[in-house]
Amino acid sequence: MKKKESLIYIFIAVVSAGLALLFAPNSGQVTRRRIKYQAKDMKDSLDKSKDNLIQDFKNSYFEAVDEVEKEYELLNDRQQELKETISSIESELTH
Repeated sequence: MKKKESLIYIFIAVVSAGLALLFAPNSGQVTRRRIKYQAKDMKDSLDKSKDNLIQDFKNSYFEAVDEVEKEYELLNDRQQELKETISSIESELTH
């Protein structure tokens, strides 16, 4: 029974392949060329997306660095103010 089923499946596969070839809109060469160009277009699109993503990450990185540097300067200024305040309080307490 299994052998008969296998033959039926092979027959259906061969008939399907033959029908696909008969009703295919283009020749194999044209289809391969079309696939090649579509693959190239997809690759180019992915490359462009990759480049844009890299640029976005770079921009985000440099923006973050700028923000951290500004915050660092603000913290240094605040630290200096606190040191002066502490110094002032110490000198008032000693007099």
